[in-house]
Amino acid sequence: RLARISKDTPDPYFDSKETLFRETVRASIVTSVVAGEEMLRNHVGSWRELLEAIAQRMWDTVRQPETARISRLVQLELTNFPELARFYFEEVILRVRRIIEVVLVRGAEAGEFRVVDPSVTGRLLPLMMVHSAQNQRFFQPYDSQPLTDEQAFHGALDLFLHGVLPPTTDLSRAKL
Repeated sequence: RLARISKDTPDPYFDSKETLFRETVRASIVTSVVAGEEMLRNHVGSWRELLEAIAQRMWDTVRQPETARISRLVQLELTNFPELARFYFEEVILRVRRIIEVVLVRGAEAGEFRVVDPSVTGRLLPLMMVHSAQNQRFFQPYDSQPLTDEQAFHGALDLFLHGVLPPTTDLSRAKL
């Protein structure tokens, strides 16, 4: 309703609004998820560096105006379109969560991260990125002391790293 999209509104290029939504998500978000999966599959080196690179890619994706709008639409219309909410959950949220979980487990095995519950912690980085990006996109114009995108990203990443890195790790690489 808010987006003026109803289940029955036809579109000249797609057989339904559901198909339009799915294809938009695939084109604007799932391609980035696939790239993250490739980064993980081809990874050699530091798990922290991979986590930072994945976080940066996630930030770059969720900061796009179209992606921010899609994410808000999913949140707003979740109950009206449960099949599309499930599609988004499976194609985006679960896949991103799995990437982060694997990085956290392998990083802990390598001694780069402390042992955390990946099923909990793997959810938090994407949540921080999405909600920070939405705050930047939708509320920054009204903030009397706005953060730059770089400050918001590095602040969220720094907070996350403080939670997963061993206590003796130098955190100075995460810029504020």
